[in-house]
Amino acid sequence: MGAFWQKRLVLCQKDLGHFTAILHDDSFDIEDTDVELGFLLDQASEKRITLPSSREMKVRQLPATPTAVTAIRLGIYINNHLTYGAIGAWIESNGYCFAGPPREVFIVLPSPGREDEAVVEVQFPVVKQSEAKLALITQTPG
Repeated sequence: MGAFWQKRLVLCQKDLGHFTAILHDDSFDIEDTDVELGFLLDQASEKRITLPSSREMKVRQLPATPTAVTAIRLGIYINNHLTYGAIGAWIESNGYCFAGPPREVFIVLPSPGREDEAVVEVQFPVVKQSEAKLALITQTPG
């Protein structure tokens, strides 16, 4: 992720919002994870960022989610399982189900050697279980 931080310093701070990760896997495996990384934009932009690896970051619309369960996590990953567990317990006990991949928005970025000072908003898109069942019933085979 070093390339992200370097590019962020080069670009105008006013163009970039919070660093964000979208986790596309059903489970977390540190060695093989499908994760989308980028920045939320404070204003419309068509800028593309070429990373040292020649990979390119480009602007795309993040799909809106009408309802999400959120929690704040302090630090980067050491207590991640506690945050995700608390969110999962709340979702189950309140009659919701997952409706998309979780997002992590870094409100305060971690500094080297001070990772415990990071502030991350964890977001899980959700729908009421009754709405999810209704959507499954009304779908017709294609």
